[in-house]
Amino acid sequence: MRTLWSGLLIGALLWAGCMALPATTQAQTCEARNDGNVPNYTNGTPNPIICDTHGSQRVTIMGPSGSTSGVSLVTPNGDSVMDETNDAVSVTLDTLISGEDQTNNLLMTSGGAVRSTTMASAVTTNTTSSAVALPVGSKSIYGSVTGTGAITQTQAIYGGITSGVTSTTGILLCTLTLSGTTAVYDACPVMTANFLYYIVVTTATTGTSASGTVTAMY
Repeated sequence: MRTLWSGLLIGALLWAGCMALPATTQAQTCEARNDGNVPNYTNGTPNPIICDTHGSQRVTIMGPSGSTSGVSLVTPNGDSVMDETNDAVSVTLDTLISGEDQTNNLLMTSGGAVRSTTMASAVTTNTTSSAVALPVGSKSIYGSVTGTGAITQTQAIYGGITSGVTSTTGILLCTLTLSGTTAVYDACPVMTANFLYYIVVTTATTGTSASGTVTAMY
């Protein structure tokens, strides 16, 4: 009987010792594979996670037969989210992103600092500026001419569809007729029409050291 109790005691001690041992874990590695070929791994062994070259996990959804053919993703209501034409999944956010205007396909913004682009600078002759691209949306165009004594300059702003736009091929959007002494300033009415490129054509530049500048603000 003593032998039996001794055996049971030793077994209980061994079991308690095993339970006290810390559990061992083994982290899975990320195996980059872009060829879509997933190898077969042995069941019961820690297999690597299939990732792309950026470390993002790759997931392949298969049907009961083990094939991707005929697989369809659906919403909880049973509506398909598959875009078969473009081989993609259609996703619609449940909550709109701040500023999202889905009706007009725009992202609305407001506030912040006014930005600017110089369209023409230090213009002392009658000439045509290089074409510049401006952001879409309403914009103000501000013109100035400075010099000594009586000065003048006419600044005409044109919009066009190519970087080679001229006063002949472009659309006249605004004309600033500047005339005065020392420094003269003016601005076009706010522009809402959008063009791919804009130019400034200066004429009637007169006066000592007369120099004009045109700036777009948006």
